[in-house]
Amino acid sequence: MIDPALLRSVVGVALLGMALPASACAPPVVDTRTPAQVDADVRRQFDAAHDLVRIRMTRTATPARDGRAVVLQSIKGRSRAGKILRISTMPVQSCGYGDAPTGTTHRLYLGEGTTAVFAPLDQQLAAILRRLTLLPTD
Repeated sequence: MIDPALLRSVVGVALLGMALPASACAPPVVDTRTPAQVDADVRRQFDAAHDLVRIRMTRTATPARDGRAVVLQSIKGRSRAGKILRISTMPVQSCGYGDAPTGTTHRLYLGEGTTAVFAPLDQQLAAILRRLTLLPTD
């Protein structure tokens, strides 16, 4: 399960310590792990998550109010397509999380909780998951 407190404490850094696209909120992070260590970390994160889903936002989420999303696809098969999720965001728009507008689609990990935290997968993490055959190609 992804700990929301951990996500909030790692502003400017994507899951697993990978740098987000350049932003004004944090200096670039130098990753000193080997490719094998990165792969092991990604696999461990995938295994620990309740599910990895593709969602479409049906109501905009902002730091002031939760949004709604519908599950389009469950990668691990633990969430049914069509399930409605409550989505919360963090007030760090310059760091890549920010608002989740209606109509947009994203992939994100789900924990066991009732509200998902809007922390979509970045392209680098998605590419690693595809290479490890944990995420199907689009």
